[in-house]
Amino acid sequence: MRSADVKSGDRDLEFGRLARAILDKWGVGSQACNNGVLFLVSFEDRYMYIATGKGAAERLTNSRIDSIVGSTRKLLRQKDDDKAILFAVQSIAESLSKEPTWVDSLWQFASNLFFFAIVGGGFLFTGMLMVQSWKKSRRVKDVRGKLKKIQDERDKSRDVPNFSSPSCPICLEDFTEEPQVERLKKQSLRCGHTFHSGCIEDWLRTSARQTCPICQQNAFGDSPTERKDGSQGQNGDSTVAGAYPVHFRLRRLHYLYPDVVAQTHVDGWLRDPYCDFVGEYDALLARSQNHNGRNGSSSSYSFGGGSSSGGGGGGGGW
Repeated sequence: MRSADVKSGDRDLEFGRLARAILDKWGVGSQACNNGVLFLVSFEDRYMYIATGKGAAERLTNSRIDSIVGSTRKLLRQKDDDKAILFAVQSIAESLSKEPTWVDSLWQFASNLFFFAIVGGGFLFTGMLMVQSWKKSRRVKDVRGKLKKIQDERDKSRDVPNFSSPSCPICLEDFTEEPQVERLKKQSLRCGHTFHSGCIEDWLRTSARQTCPICQQNAFGDSPTERKDGSQGQNGDSTVAGAYPVHFRLRRLHYLYPDVVAQTHVDGWLRDPYCDFVGEYDALLARSQNHNGRNGSSSSYSFGGGSSSGGGGGGGGW
C-alpha cells in the first residue's frame, strides 16, 4: 500500500521541477540568452528529462524533445545505456545547431561539450547526490504528513467517543471509499481495529501468532490473548507497540522510513506520547542540518549564469 517516492501521474511534473532546479542552481547557459540545456537521467527511476532555457527552447522545441526522448527510450530499453546517452547528447547538439545563426557557434558548442565530457564525471556524481537529496526531502515531507495525521488522530481519540481512524495502522495510508483493488478494502478484526485487507493478511501470514498487531487480542477468536515475550517480529511489532495504537503507528513510521525516522526519534516520542510530534521532528531535522552545515557539506556550482526561465522541456520513462 505504501506509495512510491514519485507517483506515476506526477513523474513528468516532478522530474521537470528537479531538472529545472539543477539547471538554475548550476547556471547552465548564458545569463543574457538563457540558452542552457540540461539532460537529466535517473537510471534507478528509469526516467529522463530534458530542460531548456528560453533561448535554447527556440531551437530545441518541446516536440523535438519528445522525439529525442522517444528514440533514446528505445536504446535504453535495449540496455545500451552508453549509446543512448551519446545519441541524446548528439541529437540535442544537432537541434541547437540547425539555425543558421548557430553555425558559427557550433565549434564553441563542441568545445563546451568536450569540456563537459572531461568534468562530467564530477558533475554527474553531484547530480546523483542532488537526486538522492531530492528523494530524501520527499520522504521527509511524507513523514511530516503522516506524523501530523498520527498527532491529529491521537487528539481526536481523546475527545471523540468511539473514534475510528481513517487510515490503516500498518501502511499508514488513508482508507478509500469503494476501492477498486481488493487489497485496499477495509477489514476489521474482532477487537474492532481496522486495516487494509492486504496489509493485515500479509501481517498475519508472517506473524507467529494470529493476533491483532495493536492490542494483541486474537484476530478471529473468541477470547483475548496476551503476548508472552517481548521479542520483535519481522514486521516490527513489539510488546510496547501493541499497548497503544499511537505507539504502534510511530514504530511503523520508523519501519517504513528508516532513513529519515531514526529509532531515537521514536524513543523520544514514546517517552512523551502527547508531545508535538511534528514540532519535535522539525527541531531534530534543523539540528541535523546545522551540524552538516558546520561540517562544510554544502557546495555550489555555476557555468554561465543561465536559468530555465521562459524555457521548456519534456521527458519520459523506459
